[in-house]
Amino acid sequence: MNNQDHLFQLINSLSKSEKGYFKKYSSLHVKGVKNNYIRLFDAIDNLNEYDEEKIRKALAKEKFINHLPRTKNYLYNLILKSLREFHANSSSNATIKILIRNIELLLSKGMINQCYKLVKKAKHLSEKYESHLLLIEILILERKLYIMQSFPKNSEAILTNNFSDESDALNNILLNSSWYKANNDIHYYHKREGITREALELKGIKYELDRVKHQNKHLSGTYRSMMLEYSAYHIYNSMIGNFKESQRFAKLAVELFNKYPHQINEDLKNYITNLQNLMVASAEMEDIITLQKTSERVEQLLKDHQVKISKQYRAQILYKTILIKMSYFISKGEFEKALQGIDTQKLELEKFSQLIPHSTKLNFNYALAYSNLVCNNLNESSFWVNEILKDSSYERRNDILVYTRILNLIIQFELGNEEIMDHLIRSAQRFIDKKNRLFKLEKLILNFFVQTLHNTYSKREETELFKALRFKLVELSESDSYWRNVERYFDFISWADSKIENKKFLTITKSKKLRYT
Repeated sequence: MNNQDHLFQLINSLSKSEKGYFKKYSSLHVKGVKNNYIRLFDAIDNLNEYDEEKIRKALAKEKFINHLPRTKNYLYNLILKSLREFHANSSSNATIKILIRNIELLLSKGMINQCYKLVKKAKHLSEKYESHLLLIEILILERKLYIMQSFPKNSEAILTNNFSDESDALNNILLNSSWYKANNDIHYYHKREGITREALELKGIKYELDRVKHQNKHLSGTYRSMMLEYSAYHIYNSMIGNFKESQRFAKLAVELFNKYPHQINEDLKNYITNLQNLMVASAEMEDIITLQKTSERVEQLLKDHQVKISKQYRAQILYKTILIKMSYFISKGEFEKALQGIDTQKLELEKFSQLIPHSTKLNFNYALAYSNLVCNNLNESSFWVNEILKDSSYERRNDILVYTRILNLIIQFELGNEEIMDHLIRSAQRFIDKKNRLFKLEKLILNFFVQTLHNTYSKREETELFKALRFKLVELSESDSYWRNVERYFDFISWADSKIENKKFLTITKSKKLRYT
């Protein structure tokens, strides 16, 4: 079984309308054996995860099954050809490129007068959709028109504007490039490390964000540059735990789409991403009104663009939406409600599991492990922890990978599996140290488990140990400006309180939230 099969991934990425177009395209462009490709296409499309044995069994009577790799390769390229044709006019860039090609063809035929109207249309579209690179190509072609006509009347003023437009386009390209670089750096860091634990971790990135903003303050912001700026500051504030600012920048990004409504259809995925960014920040802020309204907007977009959105992308939105709602209940201390949402969507989630990026699945599995632990479903929690630990493809989000190991120690401690604790403690310490995330809290928790290892304590003595642990945790929380970020992984103080007060962990988290709301 190969879930990374390229043809399987490509077919699952297709929207309903793209699939329909492929079948029409195939019937027109493939002679004789066209049905072979349609049958293979349908067989793969019906799978939730790639399984070649199932395909061979379903198509055992077909002759082409003896040459399956070759047939798959041909089908893969046939789909790409159909996509190129289907999307020939489906985006502003595609339309502008066709106009540029038509202008070039007419120029080569010497039909200069027929080019002016096309140049005007191409310029309008490239300016409207901020396609600055294509605009430069159009401006160069416009200059060629006037040169080939030996500079007709009014050409001086037109060419002056032409060079001015080119200069503006180049400035916008440089502005966007600066923000793309800053955005790339912070997104890459977030994907690799996750939430920050100390100021020094993000000092360089914050400096770069502010430098780019200051350096380009004399330029008027374009839609794209502002979108990149808001996205970068949203992620930065999310990483440092400043969710008020994170939500503000996410709102600015969504409002920007409302200001430029033609960009919604043009860049639908980015619009949905920014709506979900707003949902994430609103969940952390416990702003249920904004969370609900934004969630309804995403659901409406999925209905309105049903044929445009692929099964794979729809699955990603489903997973992320459920994860965001789980995060809201977790932030409220209502872990059982977080798990109820999973139960109601279980069949849909299982159906699309293989279509989800590892980064989303990692966050999802951790939320399940944490919620089940708080609800005292220890075996279920252990299952989700092992789902993370056994998957070697998780190379990012070092923060979650570290806390998965700490979560595992707490689970095994609760289960009384003392015989494996020694190995787990040493393994966790090596891993955390290797990832350069052995901060004061991590050391404190590891030392606590070392202290309890191979020692038999009475109930009173164990309570005293947890009182000592709680004292150190509170002391640490008061001196750590990023303690809020720590509690996003695990509420250590409430766990200690549950042991001291001999109450359910869930009861403590709920009462704690009620005290502070």
